Amino acid sequence: FGKTLFGDLVSEERTAMGLDENPVQLIERYRRLSSVDRQYLEHEEDLALTGLLVNMAAFMVAMGVSHTSITNKIRRLVGRAHIGLQFSQHVYDILKVLQAAKGNVFELWPLRSRQLQRQDFLVHYG
Repeated sequence: FGKTLFGDLVSEERTAMGLDENPVQLIERYRRLSSVDRQYLEHEEDLALTGLLVNMAAFMVAMGVSHTSITNKIRRLVGRAHIGLQFSQHVYDILKVLQAAKGNVFELWPLRSRQLQRQDFLVHYG
């Protein structure tokens, strides 16, 4: 359940953000970026994945899934998503609060595709 749902959510979010359009061209553009621009894009992707994980945990709490089951599933998904330390720590902090959570106690994160700000990057040839 968890792995399939998370995969579907990530796929939908990537499509909404335009990251599934012409992946070969996107990879080539990524390779040409400076390290600062690459870090910025990786930060944005980690933020989007973290939002999906937090929202998924909140959904599971609202549906009455056991706390140990939520913790196990979300930890596995954090490992598979390879998100950075800063964001994985935020997810783990939420999982610590999970023991006392009942019902609808977590605020949902807005999806990154809904807050999309187009960025232009200058690529130098040569």
